[in-house]
Amino acid sequence: MPWFDLVSLSGDEGRRWREQYGRFDSVAKGIMGSVPLLRRGEIDTGARMLKDAREQLSAMDVGDESILSVMERWYLGALGMYHYRLAEFDEADRVMARAHEHMVDAVTRRGFLVVLADEAVELRLHRARISRNRQRWAEMWDHISAARAMRAGGEPFYVLRDGRSVWLSDVREFLEALPAAPEQRPVKPNLQDPTQCRQDIDRWIRDVLRIPDSVIHAP
Repeated sequence: MPWFDLVSLSGDEGRRWREQYGRFDSVAKGIMGSVPLLRRGEIDTGARMLKDAREQLSAMDVGDESILSVMERWYLGALGMYHYRLAEFDEADRVMARAHEHMVDAVTRRGFLVVLADEAVELRLHRARISRNRQRWAEMWDHISAARAMRAGGEPFYVLRDGRSVWLSDVREFLEALPAAPEQRPVKPNLQDPTQCRQDIDRWIRDVLRIPDSVIHAP
């Protein structure tokens, strides 16, 4: 199920949040649409889409700061890809770290956004790719180890502004409490089913360790 449908299932507050977030659907689609273009090397087109999305977002009255934080996470993730494709690795890493901080802010403000907690893993693995391309192997493995630990429940996804930590167990508890129909469960198999959880993170890590344009994997 899409994450925003899970937010809607969480209760009245989540439904109202989803309705407000719906105003930004077109901006989010523009941001997401830029990513495959950047990956394919269509840098100018992807950059124009990002610029348009940034201008639209800046012109909108957000209201709920947690929505802005989520939108900033999407935007900064795509912007990080832009810098990555230009081999501007310092800036790419800085931008990905900022995206993580926006997710901390979003989950701190709205508890039901714990459904997006796993974004911490994706951002860590993006940073691992950046470290790989810089041949900073120890740094790369630190990011990979942190991502794997989050998915194994041994390290929190986030430490929130109020000092609380968000763990895999918290995400699973939230997902299990949602009033989804039996045939829709598990709603997020990659987090709820231990086998799929492990297989999913292993696939991500294998992709990180695959050096572009090379048959030799990272050490």
